[in-house]
Amino acid sequence: MLLSALVLACLAQETSAPRQSPAAVQVPLPRRAMPADTAFVLHVDPQVFLASAWWSAFGELPEVVQALRDSDELRMAREQFGLDPFRDLLSVTVFGRDSKGGGGVVLVRTTDAADRAIEMVRAVDEHSSVESENLQLDFWGDATDGLVGSFHATPAGERVAILGRTVADVTGVIRAADGVAPRLADVAAPAIAATPRQGTFFYLEVGLPVPALLESFDVELPGGDRVARLANGVQRLRIELGEAAGGDVFLELRVSTKDRRDARRIADAINGARAFISNFGLLEQLPFAAQDLYEGLIAEVEGNDVRLGLEIPPRDLTFMLQELRGR
Repeated sequence: MLLSALVLACLAQETSAPRQSPAAVQVPLPRRAMPADTAFVLHVDPQVFLASAWWSAFGELPEVVQALRDSDELRMAREQFGLDPFRDLLSVTVFGRDSKGGGGVVLVRTTDAADRAIEMVRAVDEHSSVESENLQLDFWGDATDGLVGSFHATPAGERVAILGRTVADVTGVIRAADGVAPRLADVAAPAIAATPRQGTFFYLEVGLPVPALLESFDVELPGGDRVARLANGVQRLRIELGEAAGGDVFLELRVSTKDRRDARRIADAINGARAFISNFGLLEQLPFAAQDLYEGLIAEVEGNDVRLGLEIPPRDLTFMLQELRGR
């Protein structure tokens, strides 16, 4: 039951589709393995990125690509664990309730090349096994600080690792995947939607009001009453990067508010700040292509949402990177 549930929860049918057209890929998020009270998610799909125009643009800077491939971290992954992140890392998803309330879990999808790494991390002295709810879990650490893990193989030949700070965090994901605990996919009005647009390789969504979010990180809200009023109106924040259907790369920021008046206030504040930056010549340090893009960056109100988005032709992205390299 567990294995079949994890397959449903963590592997969407689209993940087995060819990667040649990133814009046609619907990014899978494990919504059926995310507990109902999940309030934030960060998802990265390296394979969509490597097949996208974003990576092609970086390919015009061979020294940058080579430096990344030769980095100590990637070299260690290849030499010690037999993992090539460019090939074997399929996706990483981080989700939870908030930074203080617990529930933070990392879900990693890889190829079967991860088997060697799993054997190695289980062989270290700090490793032990714990049992909870008839589940055998891996544990690294001591009574005061540790990491809990659960590893699974899928019929598609992939490996799924669920990692968390507590046994409850990891078993909570497994219980949601098995359908014996409430999960995000079944909630009528969840804190987050967790539904990336097609072609997305980076997705961040936070369903906490801004004051609560800052408080969870022990950060005070800057500014005066006007900033506080704007912040109190924000209910959800979403950022996406990917490749659109026409081949352009996209960057989108979406802010969801309590009502349309809050959305209008936030849009006016963003556009006012944008105009200030433009009028006072603060763009001169940016590449020329980036300055042109900035002029088209306008906050728009869509219902109770504020949308700030860009779609960039790949050639313009390449020009920007080349200009930055020249500086």
